[in-house]
Amino acid sequence: MCPQRSPGLTGLLKENMLLRAELASLAEVLNIAETTGQLSTDWRSLLREARKTKAYREIAERYDPLFKRIEDLGDTTGIDELLHAVPFAELIE
Repeated sequence: MCPQRSPGLTGLLKENMLLRAELASLAEVLNIAETTGQLSTDWRSLLREARKTKAYREIAERYDPLFKRIEDLGDTTGIDELLHAVPFAELIE
């Protein structure tokens, strides 16, 4: 892989991590609805609040150091390391 193409791949993988954080947050909104028996009409506000939590950031930023190394160095070894560090099933869930 050419170094200039690395940001495209890391961008895609970063977006995947953000989507995983969104999914976890929305699942929590649904868990609250199930527990209370009501789905808040203001679920978007609940999601905005969830985005401010440490748990959300941990999911979204888990692989940032590796992404940065790949982008800065164009290090394709880093891409291999990333793909081995993140279980394939985790990427497609």
